[in-house]
Amino acid sequence: TECTPDAEVTAHHLLYESTLPPSERVARLRRVAVTEGLDANTRPLAWTLLLGCGRIEARRYSNLCDGLSDDAQKIRDDARRTFRA
Repeated sequence: TECTPDAEVTAHHLLYESTLPPSERVARLRRVAVTEGLDANTRPLAWTLLLGCGRIEARRYSNLCDGLSDDAQKIRDDARRTFRA
């Protein structure tokens, strides 16, 4: 079922178990991140890959993620409009 475009997969599956080509995994991971969000276990690796920023120190990552941005609600609204089902 993973080969079909509408296969439901989790971020964890895409990051650690999927056999899809990397470009397809990243595309699906991007959609999962926007439409379903990422849990605390997959968020660091997922965003590192999606942003293409390579390794980042845990303390720096934690500081970057401390709380919601001032634009959090605007981003949610934009994502809903952009990715309507």
